[in-house]
Amino acid sequence: MESIWDMGLEIIRAIQNVECKPLTLLAMLFHYGFNVPIYLLVITYLFWCRSTKAGFFASCALVFSNFANDSIKNTLKVERPYVRDPSVFRDATETSYSTPSGHSVSAASFFPVVAAINVSWKRVWRILLAILLPLLVAISRCYLGVHYPTDVLGGLMLGYIVSAGVLMFGEKICNFVVKLRPSLLLLVCTLICVGFNAITMENVAMSGLFMGLCAGQILINKADGFDAASGTKKQKIIRYLLGLVIACIIYFGGKLLSPGKESSYYDIARFVRYGICGLAATYICPLLFIKLKLGENTHESGDTPVSAATDNSSSTETTDNSETDNK
Repeated sequence: MESIWDMGLEIIRAIQNVECKPLTLLAMLFHYGFNVPIYLLVITYLFWCRSTKAGFFASCALVFSNFANDSIKNTLKVERPYVRDPSVFRDATETSYSTPSGHSVSAASFFPVVAAINVSWKRVWRILLAILLPLLVAISRCYLGVHYPTDVLGGLMLGYIVSAGVLMFGEKICNFVVKLRPSLLLLVCTLICVGFNAITMENVAMSGLFMGLCAGQILINKADGFDAASGTKKQKIIRYLLGLVIACIIYFGGKLLSPGKESSYYDIARFVRYGICGLAATYICPLLFIKLKLGENTHESGDTPVSAATDNSSSTETTDNSETDNK
């Protein structure tokens, strides 16, 4: 392994030979931007403006790939490249282990699912989103000296395996899950989160988010569901912005009230905060949208597959827009 890491450092130095301010700014944008907040922005858009099922598919791809990533990291315990050679350090500090690259895993698992969901987009944009964006994120990790090339290659492979699994089997699993009683379904989700946290406590945010999303979906289904594809473009914009305001209040308000990292209650508070964010995305905000006449009820257990749901979303929006134009 020593020779592989030494070779990796050589590749990192070769990449850093083209170092310039614009590339550094772009790499730092990927470093700070492609984290939990950016994924929450996309997930909430899917839940509130496209399809609940589509939102769940993307969420599951992100959550499960992150737990797989953390499990491998904590097993291999590979130090960062800049720890081995400080000369490759570029002001991007990471506290976790190096292998595989979490940024690469997240991008490769999440964005291909989003690209597959948006069938109304041109093929070139879907390819760029599914392939080019994760690749740029991966290269930026080597450019900043926070990952070896083997880290990002392994991360991309793991992410694409998860996204392919979600796209291939997500519909079948969903059709099976909706037949379960709500209490049993909630128990299953709880056991999954407990299992995740037993493997690693470093990513309680993902388990909390997953728990909140699942609990919220169970509750909204009992209230006759929420049709994310319903409404005009104006209604979707209003409810998305309103939802983001509520989510930000919950996220940042909870962060201010939460104890610091030195507290023994930090992980519990973080789990709860992200759980409430997930609950807001799938239950609190959709229920508010319905009350404010910004959306309509529909029972998602009888929803169509993701591709069809997206098509219906596009056609519904087109119809609504045409009706508005006619008026």
